[in-house]
Amino acid sequence: MKFRNRVVNPVVRLLLGSPLHRLFSSSLVILAYQGRTTGGWHRLPCMYARDGQDLYIVAAQPDRKVWWRNLRQPARVRLHLQGREVEGTATATSDPEAVAAGLGRYLERYPKAAKPLGVRLDASGTPHATHTAAHPLVLVAVHLDHL
Repeated sequence: MKFRNRVVNPVVRLLLGSPLHRLFSSSLVILAYQGRTTGGWHRLPCMYARDGQDLYIVAAQPDRKVWWRNLRQPARVRLHLQGREVEGTATATSDPEAVAAGLGRYLERYPKAAKPLGVRLDASGTPHATHTAAHPLVLVAVHLDHL
């Protein structure tokens, strides 16, 4: 985790901010959020699925990550999305119904993510969460102000 945070994430942020962003922008976004204790802004590359003006980001292994906790209440965020700076409101939830709604769209986009996330897909592609309190999922839904 430390290697990814200190080496991989900065490289990905650099690529997404460069003319090479087109190679990665269809699946990666830079999410900028404000820390709830320091007030400082943090920038994090995330995989996303898009549905109109809504983006869905899954925070897998949320017990090992802290960034999503800054978004438990609706919060303003900035995104570097497909080469453009946009703003929106993000909310993180672990509520099973809310997670299932966004997770369906996310797994439509990334079906191979189902197994690592502990989610089973039925024959029609509908997700059936197999996560438990020991293996929770957190979904961050971002509603974009405008495109």
